[in-house]
Formats: sequence, C-alpha cells, structure tokens
Amino acid sequence: MRTIQSCVLRLLVDSDHPSELRGNIHCVEDGNQYAFQNEWDLLRVLRLLHQDSLPGNEDQQREEERCLR
Repeated sequence: MRTIQSCVLRLLVDSDHPSELRGNIHCVEDGNQYAFQNEWDLLRVLRLLHQDSLPGNEDQQREEERCLR
C-alpha cells in the first residue's frame, strides 16, 4: 500500500556559504517541523518521516524525533 506524505522543504541559503545545505521540513499533516544542518541530517529526517508511515515503529520513531529537536 502506498501513502502520500505532504511536506514543505525550506532550504536556507547563506550567501557567504552557498554550498552548505541547511533548512527545515514542515509536515503538512501534523504541523511538525524538522531542522537539518547538512545533507546527513536531511537524510535522517526523511528516514524518520518514512518510518512514521510504517506500522509498529512508534518507539523508534519517538527516540529519533527526540534526537532531532
């Protein structure tokens, strides 16, 4: 089964360091926002959002979400 998760990706560009990847993802469904400071953080947020859609991952999701905030 497929699900759709609607999110807004905001990239924050520093003109002094344009190659740095920073920003946040805002989940439309629940209003949560997840900041990321680099590409690895972005991947971690995306994995967290994916796990959120899978059944039975509530404990792991809560722990990872706590680490992101």
